[in-house]
Amino acid sequence: MRYKSYREAGQWMGTVLVDNLHLPPEPWTFNAYRIHGVDASRCYLSAFAQKNAPAPDFHELSSFHPLQWQRSKQR
Repeated sequence: MRYKSYREAGQWMGTVLVDNLHLPPEPWTFNAYRIHGVDASRCYLSAFAQKNAPAPDFHELSSFHPLQWQRSKQR
């Protein structure tokens, strides 16, 4: 597995290359999450919103979307 991270224009960016041997069979789905703040100011964000969720649930697969790969030419 190869990983690279950097900051650009105040944003954190990262990439990771994972060999298919480390992944389950397709199809693959995903969602991305961010939690920040403390107590009453805590905020939960996700790339794809959960529908009708009373509270954040990071295991709710219905909010996951198909993963579209950009195949790397590096080996």
